[in-house]
Amino acid sequence: MLSTTTSHHWTLLHSKMLVVRYFLSLMLALGLCSVMSCANAEIPQQLRVCGDIGEIPPFTFYKRNGLAMTKTVTGLNVDFLDQILAASGRKAVYTLLPWKRCLAQASEGLFDIVLDVINTPDRQKYFAFPDPLYSMTGIYVYRTESHITGLKISDFKNTKFCVPLGWNIGYAHIPPEAITGQPATAAQAIEMLKMKRCDVAMYQIEVARGDQLIGKKTFLNDPSISFGKMDEFPSTEMNMVVSRAVPYKEELVSLISTGIKDMNKSGAMKKLLKNYNLL
Repeated sequence: MLSTTTSHHWTLLHSKMLVVRYFLSLMLALGLCSVMSCANAEIPQQLRVCGDIGEIPPFTFYKRNGLAMTKTVTGLNVDFLDQILAASGRKAVYTLLPWKRCLAQASEGLFDIVLDVINTPDRQKYFAFPDPLYSMTGIYVYRTESHITGLKISDFKNTKFCVPLGWNIGYAHIPPEAITGQPATAAQAIEMLKMKRCDVAMYQIEVARGDQLIGKKTFLNDPSISFGKMDEFPSTEMNMVVSRAVPYKEELVSLISTGIKDMNKSGAMKKLLKNYNLL
């Protein structure tokens, strides 16, 4: 039979061992969470979403009252996300920022979702990519008087380009030295083109038609400006991406991808595309 003193020391030792085991288990759990995101992180009731302040109609743009711009963000992206969030009683708050600032702040977790993103290896470091939401067709825009027709990638080394700052142009194979103008927005790239700062500006036909749809100034009705489509340019898949800095990234990616699948299956996505003259 143990003495009272021995029994007391044994009890203390046992308690210390339990404490050590607890902290070791806790450290192991935290270590695993740092390598793999902890499962079942709850998606908040209100999500923070950012996009390009230059607007990408009909996907992301400010709502108009006639020709007057409001502060309300709308478009196909907004309709899609609001619809899939409504089923769980959630909502999103939309903010349009200069593009590089939107990406930078979202990469730090200040925004949960970024709209209208092209998938590139460097962006995969900071963002998780659900299924693509839509695709866009790249075009090259030029001054009609310059007669730049049938442009090919092999011509790029002798061509001067205006490309908005922060745009991913990997799909277009444009040499960095060929870029002579880097404005903040695609609309400003067209203005630089008119001022002969470059030979060609990059655009998307869906966005050009979206500009027209919401009453923005567009080159489609300008006889001094022409455009062409390059067969060498594939359609570009566009994504609604999730910041890797938020703990519920996996759940949010799953929510968006499931929403895309469900809306495609039900025909709701087709209806949405028709609403914005994309079909």
